[in-house]
Amino acid sequence: GRWKYEQEKPGRNVMKKILFSIMLIMSLIFQISWNDLKAQESFPKHQFGFSYGLLPIIGTFENDDIVDAQPFVYDQIWMGSLNLNYNYRINKLHAIGATVSWTRNKRKPIQYDNDFYTKDFYNYLTFGIRYALFYYNTDKLSIYSAINACLTLYFAGYEFRPYEPNVTSRRACVAWPDYHIGLLGVRVGQKHAATFELGFGTMGIFQVGYNIGL
Repeated sequence: GRWKYEQEKPGRNVMKKILFSIMLIMSLIFQISWNDLKAQESFPKHQFGFSYGLLPIIGTFENDDIVDAQPFVYDQIWMGSLNLNYNYRINKLHAIGATVSWTRNKRKPIQYDNDFYTKDFYNYLTFGIRYALFYYNTDKLSIYSAINACLTLYFAGYEFRPYEPNVTSRRACVAWPDYHIGLLGVRVGQKHAATFELGFGTMGIFQVGYNIGL
């Protein structure tokens, strides 16, 4: 019996070593996963920013009847879109938020007769809710795409020499649904960051801005 015990004892030692090795490997895997998770969550949760966008696209769903159409060729002057935005980073991939944008358009007819002349002023104030997908993240670089469902308030003002006597100006305000799609956005920096975005819609075809994370 003693000889059998001594033969089994080395086998038990091997099993203990195997179990210890498995526990050590599992511990290392857990530590690596935890450190990776902390690295992934190192981005700021709350991100506030402002940007300037070139060539905003406004009024895709506009009712044409609300614009006082005249048989003239108009010379239009657009300013870019001024944008404020907020992102809440749910995790490293997903974010939700809100946006506010403002732009202005001024136009006057190139052709007009002696009885009628007008200058039109249009202000567009857009409110949106936002979803962003961050598909590349490092400590100082994020790449994302975003979609915004918006409501645009349209404020129109008219100054004219009218057909109607004693009427020299008019005001109008209407609202319609709108959108902005960010095809490719880049955030460079950690707490303080520069942002660049290509897309189309109410915030402009190309945006450049500043973003701060808290």
